[in-house]
Amino acid sequence: MMQSTGRLIRLLIFLAVIGWGLGNANSLSAQSFMNAVELENNCQFYADKAVMNADEWENLQCGKKMSIAPQLLNKDRMFHFNRCMDSAARTFSADLKSMEKALKACRANTD
Repeated sequence: MMQSTGRLIRLLIFLAVIGWGLGNANSLSAQSFMNAVELENNCQFYADKAVMNADEWENLQCGKKMSIAPQLLNKDRMFHFNRCMDSAARTFSADLKSMEKALKACRANTD
C-alpha cells in the first residue's frame, strides 16, 4: 500500500509540473522537467495503470457491449511503456483520462 501511495504522490507531482508547463507559454517541454529516471518511473506507473484499465475493460466485456476497442486499452504493458517513453510522457495524463472515460461509459452500460 505504501508503494502505491508513493506512486500516486509522484504522479500528482508530475501532473502538477506538466500542467504548469503546458499553461506557461514560455515554459520548456515536459521532458525538460524530468530526468531520465523520473521519465522512466512515470512511464512505469503509466504502463501499470494502463494494463489495469485494459484488464478491467476486458473483464467487463466492454468491447462487445460498446462495439469499440480503443488502442489505448491494449493489454501489452511494453506497448504502453514504450509509447510513454517515446512521447517523453507528454500524453500519458490525457491517455489515462481517455481510458477512464471509456471505462466509466462501459461501467454505466453494465448496470
